[in-house]
Amino acid sequence: MNEKITTTTLYKGYTATIRQDDDGGAWHGVTTHDVKQHPITFEFEQEDEGQAAFESAVRLYLVNEAMERDQQNLQRKIDENGIVLPEYMWPGIWRYVQDGVLFGDFLMAVFENNFFEMCLRADDKNEEYIFNYGKLLYHVPRACHGAPEAVQAWHSGFGLRGIYTRMLEKEDVATEVGCGHATWTEGCENCEGEERTTEDSDIPFE
Repeated sequence: MNEKITTTTLYKGYTATIRQDDDGGAWHGVTTHDVKQHPITFEFEQEDEGQAAFESAVRLYLVNEAMERDQQNLQRKIDENGIVLPEYMWPGIWRYVQDGVLFGDFLMAVFENNFFEMCLRADDKNEEYIFNYGKLLYHVPRACHGAPEAVQAWHSGFGLRGIYTRMLEKEDVATEVGCGHATWTEGCENCEGEERTTEDSDIPFE
């Protein structure tokens, strides 16, 4: 690395220091945070792309962090309630809940709340767990199940990943009319930035 160093502006509590390769090629960045210890790394080609690359890397990290937290919380509820399902079914369930990825006919019927099709499509193993699939639906996000329309909307919206990504984008739009320093739930203490609130008190984007 050479001596040409640029420190970007603050974004969602992170600052990033970027450096260019010794040969004058690609740029590399790494973030620091006053509280969070996990650094976020990113790279880009042109110096003027640094801020956009920085913000994109932080967004991706925050979305993945939120989804991991959601999966841990859901797994805890599953364990506490003794919801046992065939192991080979879990990858498809997680991919649908997290990313809205569509799956086989049986799981489609489960999330569409189509009991007749669920019984018809179940293999020999899943027939033993029909009741547990009902228990599972009680704990997954309500918006991802209940009717064919709900499943299609969840799919087209890219599941939880899409929800969290849009939340971050909405926050960025809101900060543009204020100081740009505010968190999701609080206005900036140092100037007259617009204060914003949300009903979802556990959104992990502060």
